[in-house]
Amino acid sequence: MTGAVAVTIDKRSVRRHKVLLKQALQPTCYARGDKATALEHAHQARRLATCDGPPDYTYKAAYDEAGALLAELEPGRE
Repeated sequence: MTGAVAVTIDKRSVRRHKVLLKQALQPTCYARGDKATALEHAHQARRLATCDGPPDYTYKAAYDEAGALLAELEPGRE
């Protein structure tokens, strides 16, 4: 059982790092003028942060931040 718990924690950690990477890439792409790639990274960050779904099963800080990035890139769509 301990091995299964360790694997679950590790998967969560990997997901969290992927979200953070996508959130770091988004403004870099946007600053270079590549809005399409920035938007793709923001959507991927939001999808990864969703986990099993709102309201209780999200990586909340990253989910909210990804939502803010999407609102900035796609005004009126969020």
